[in-house]
Amino acid sequence: MNQGSILCFLLFIHASLSYAQTPDYSEHIAPIVYKNCSSCHRSGGIAPFSLTSYTQVKNHASGISNAVSSGIMPPWSADTNSVRYVHERALTQSDVQKIVDWVNGGTPEGNPALAPKPPVYNTNYALGNPDLQVKAPLYKSKASVKDEYVCYSIPTNLNVDKWVKGIEVIPGNSSMVHHCLVYIDEAGTYPTDTIGGDCGGPTSSILLGEFTPGSIPHFFPNDNFNKFGVKLKAGAKLVLAMHYPLGSYGKLDSTKVNLHFYPDGSSGLREVYAASVLSNWSFCIAANTKDTVYAEYPAAGKSLPAKISVLGVFPHMHLLGKEMKTWAITPTNDTIDLGNINKYDFEWQGFYTYRKLQILPLGSRIYGSAIYENTSANTNNPNSPIKQVCAGENTSDEMFLIFFQYMLYTANDENIDIEKMVADQDATSGVRFIDVNSLNAFPNPIRSNEYLQINAPNDTYALTVVDVNGKVLLSQNIVHSNAGPLSIAQHFDAGIYFISLQASTQNYVTKVVVVE
Repeated sequence: MNQGSILCFLLFIHASLSYAQTPDYSEHIAPIVYKNCSSCHRSGGIAPFSLTSYTQVKNHASGISNAVSSGIMPPWSADTNSVRYVHERALTQSDVQKIVDWVNGGTPEGNPALAPKPPVYNTNYALGNPDLQVKAPLYKSKASVKDEYVCYSIPTNLNVDKWVKGIEVIPGNSSMVHHCLVYIDEAGTYPTDTIGGDCGGPTSSILLGEFTPGSIPHFFPNDNFNKFGVKLKAGAKLVLAMHYPLGSYGKLDSTKVNLHFYPDGSSGLREVYAASVLSNWSFCIAANTKDTVYAEYPAAGKSLPAKISVLGVFPHMHLLGKEMKTWAITPTNDTIDLGNINKYDFEWQGFYTYRKLQILPLGSRIYGSAIYENTSANTNNPNSPIKQVCAGENTSDEMFLIFFQYMLYTANDENIDIEKMVADQDATSGVRFIDVNSLNAFPNPIRSNEYLQINAPNDTYALTVVDVNGKVLLSQNIVHSNAGPLSIAQHFDAGIYFISLQASTQNYVTKVVVVE
């Protein structure tokens, strides 16, 4: 081995050791933060501070390290071992270790040229300007001695049917709105109820969307072939079922709902239904006990009358809830796992959308179970001294509800890639979630007389090549539209280089070693 090769090898070993000992922000930490944290930790987000720049992340470095090490952040409650979801906020152990090592190593920034572009967010509404906005009247909470549940019935004033593509619920006062469930009242007869304080909404109607702690505005998955959505009939009203918790007395709220529609005459429309398929209202959890509650659908002796495709689930309990799972049993006695919320958190709820539709055959049955802990060891327990808690509407009561989003099965549903559909939507609707990927460069190591090739999706890129000292050796725009790999038509001397391809919504980075 000549001197150049030896030097290159030593540089490579040094770089590898440096990476193992001290990750830097630009190359290693920013991708993790942007993908898992910044959607909440941003200007206008629900978190108390922003994490969209090196300085901001460095200022909170110690707290971030503690939060990810303990599993408190990012907030993600679902078990991903058997069922995978879109927009998972679940760090790998490798991600956690990188953050801890970065903080312990002094929070180095590294080369800013290697950092992915910070995610872009709409500054007004997360999904952009709506096609229709409905607004609840200004209301003063009366929740002085118990939680208050009120319902507003609001006309849509639509004279033709529309297909809802996306929904965003915007609390008028986030300090007092615990949740808002939006139902479609097709008959338009459900009344506004702000008197009794216990209105739960027309639960037999279509659930269109929700605002709950931790939920996000969303478009229904769609592409050129399938456009999932909810049909909103002419003359229908929207019912906003609001929950104002104890302690909100005297505060004012006027919650808004933004709706986005598919263009009239769109093809490939698929109607999504949402309902509390699993529920149990007849249980109590005795004081100082830990107990399991069950539910099933349909009623005993019956089964699903049609083959359905399940898009996602929304498990709901209150403060004693610890774990909730749901599954189906097919006519051939096979079990279909529909999700396990193994770290239930009342403050982080919402629909969990599957990466792949879960297909339930005709004749299947659906089951659910939930674990509740009514002891002093449960730090969320609302009662001291501990007392029996039964099913009910108040936050201090308990609930067992699992909402399902589902459709009638259509041939080839099992092959639909929901994850890709959602990722494509995020890329074109104001980016809220950024995937930062590593490129596959080859050959690697490469000889100085060879040309570098990169497997990359067809796109328009800003190509940057920098050396280990941060010196930019190549910077140009490339339109990659060929079926084969992208080739960089330039030779490089022996050394270590970082290749960055910046597209409009993604930043691809890889490290390349060049030998003599």
